[in-house]
Amino acid sequence: MTKLEGAHAQRFSERGATMIEVLIALVVTLFGLFALLGINMRAYRAESESYQRSQALVLADDMAQRIKANRSAIANYALPAASAAGVGGVQVCNQATQAARDMCEWGNLLRGATEVAAGGTRVGAMSDARGCLLPLPAATAASAVNVVVVWRGVSPSETNAAAPCVPAGYVTTDGLMRYTSTVVGFGALK
Repeated sequence: MTKLEGAHAQRFSERGATMIEVLIALVVTLFGLFALLGINMRAYRAESESYQRSQALVLADDMAQRIKANRSAIANYALPAASAAGVGGVQVCNQATQAARDMCEWGNLLRGATEVAAGGTRVGAMSDARGCLLPLPAATAASAVNVVVVWRGVSPSETNAAAPCVPAGYVTTDGLMRYTSTVVGFGALK
């Protein structure tokens, strides 16, 4: 082998990466990108769940404040699961009593009537939100009300929630039901 042939063979072996090396690098890069995509999707679901929970807390507190503002009519604030707020379309709220108007307006808030997308789709509130107002069993209807907001989450939870009220026709077996509740009550003043 001449000196020229040896240099040529050395240059041929040092030309660059082979096709197999390039393919392996691409596969490793793709696995990394898919891992980042998976992390991004989990973060989106967690953010969406958090946003919906905060919206539910705000809406439960909204109704609690309405009841507190109309304390003398607390007995008129009852909305069982069978006629839950948030069912159907947006309503015009011109009821005669403040309690009925409050429940109608709260139902519109649960339907997402305050935020509308460009196409006219309601995007406010939570997914499939409902609300009910239940007198507490241990108290008389005139002294305490349980304000419950039920909605559907983004991904299934480990356990099915057992809400104080479940609206008629609401699916509870898929692990997506979420709820929050708050009690509004007044003690007897002497």
